[in-house]
Amino acid sequence: MKNKEIKLIKNNPKKAIITLMIPIIMSSLFESLNSVIDSIWVSGLGVKALTATGFVSPIFLGLVGIGIGLGIGTNSVISRLLGGKKLKEANNAAIHSIILSIIVSIILTLVLTIFLKDILLLLGAETVLKEATDYGFYLFIGSSILILPEILGGIFLAEGQSKRATYPLILIAISNIILNPIFIYILNLGIKGAAIATILANIIGLIIILYWLFINNKSSFEYKKENYKRNLKIYKEILEIGIPAGLEEDVLAILCIILNILILQVAGADSVGAFSIAWRVMSIGIVPCIGVGSAAVTVAGRAYGAKNYKNLKTTIRYSTKVGFLISAAIFIILNIFASQIATIFTYSENSASLTPMITYMIRMISFIILAEPFGDVSTYVLQGMGKGITSFILILQREIFWIILCVYLIGIVLNLKLEGILIGIDIGMIIGSAIAYICAELYIKKTKLENS
Repeated sequence: MKNKEIKLIKNNPKKAIITLMIPIIMSSLFESLNSVIDSIWVSGLGVKALTATGFVSPIFLGLVGIGIGLGIGTNSVISRLLGGKKLKEANNAAIHSIILSIIVSIILTLVLTIFLKDILLLLGAETVLKEATDYGFYLFIGSSILILPEILGGIFLAEGQSKRATYPLILIAISNIILNPIFIYILNLGIKGAAIATILANIIGLIIILYWLFINNKSSFEYKKENYKRNLKIYKEILEIGIPAGLEEDVLAILCIILNILILQVAGADSVGAFSIAWRVMSIGIVPCIGVGSAAVTVAGRAYGAKNYKNLKTTIRYSTKVGFLISAAIFIILNIFASQIATIFTYSENSASLTPMITYMIRMISFIILAEPFGDVSTYVLQGMGKGITSFILILQREIFWIILCVYLIGIVLNLKLEGILIGIDIGMIIGSAIAYICAELYIKKTKLENS
């Protein structure tokens, strides 16, 4: 049992990618849908409550992004060590990742609770400061509970135990969906109840992860004092990969802010609201591609550690192929059912007028889903190889430089306004993703030649 997953990743990278990606995609979909359902429950409290959560949301996403990034860093480091048949060192790295996750979570808890009001004021939440503070305080007092499952899941993924890495995340999402209305409305805790429900749901998932790590341990690792030998280089490696990977969420947030400003300038506030919904639909649509990429981190890390460049090449090409086929199916579904999807977000009389615009935007920017596999898989493979900074640079060139440049040239300079901005998003994503894929292929080829 302990070596079954390791042998699969080594001997059959294609099958390993499929095996690993399925539970990752399931958990990611639940997490994405969870945030949408949260918004629906909180909206029943009124406009101020919904606005308050909107101000806290970027901070929350940044926090979770740190957890995801450190999980990827943990996965990459351990996968490469296992690929190089360094089991003792991998065991030591797993223990280091647990210690690092505790240290980081304590620091984040202190920073976010002490400076929460200042951060919210900086974001412009003066009109809903009380509601946002109530929600944020109860949410961030449990910062460690929010990010630990993501980081510790990296250990399971490195060994190929994707079900143990992702099933707790699915349980967290389902628990949160159930607990939210109970704490918000039945217990009459309002917006505080939404935060408390989120923390309690994460506690449930964390308990299961800790049980699998320390009690029902079917891992190759043993978490004992004698297996720990302090090595600052391990902390450094995890952070070098994890920080750039975690910052990807912040890059997306910055991109969204810039796009909102440009759309507001050329088409007005209603278009910004419609775009935010279309963008949220796209974020759910790319989840399967992200799942394929997350699986590729483990397989690429193992191949790179073993200096098996044939498997490394297979990983990037096969993952991209699988990701593109899934994305093509989602692209077709979105274009056929765009109107029905838009109606889900505009069921009330006040928002029904936005349905045609949201439908139009979904169809216009759905082309980014076809480009995503080439860009995402490339950066995830590089993260698996331990090239966190290179990966982050490729993310920046795609999501900041090319998209913003194309949007500005087509939408503003050529004066095609809203249509130009939407076309620019597609073209920028296609160019940036193509460059990322070519760079990753060339980097793998260069690495192979250097080690030959």
